[in-house]
Amino acid sequence: MSTESRIQLERRLLAALCTGTQGPARESLRARLSNYAWTDAVHQALFEILTSIPSWNADALRELLPAGLTRRGFPDFDFTGLFSAPIASREEVESWAAQLGGLNS
Repeated sequence: MSTESRIQLERRLLAALCTGTQGPARESLRARLSNYAWTDAVHQALFEILTSIPSWNADALRELLPAGLTRRGFPDFDFTGLFSAPIASREEVESWAAQLGGLNS
C-alpha cells in the first residue's frame, strides 16, 4: 500500500471516530490498533485522544480535541474536516482497521 493510500485510510478511520463510531466499536478499534505505527504523529495523537474519551458526542469532541492536540504538540492542526465526512458503517470501519492492523505484521 502506498504511503498516500495509507494516510487516506487513516484519515477515513479517524473521521469515522469523529462522526459516529462509538461504544464497542471504539473499544475494538483501540485494541486492534494499539500497536499500529501511524504514518503521521498527529494521526496517532488524534486516535489516542478519540479513543480515550469515554462517551461519544460530536460537540464534546470538537471542544476537547484542540486542547488535547495542543498538549501533544499540534496546536495548529485543522481537524474540522474529520467531522464533515460521511458516516461510515461499522463494517467499513472494521475493514479499514483490519487493513491498517495488517500493515504492522
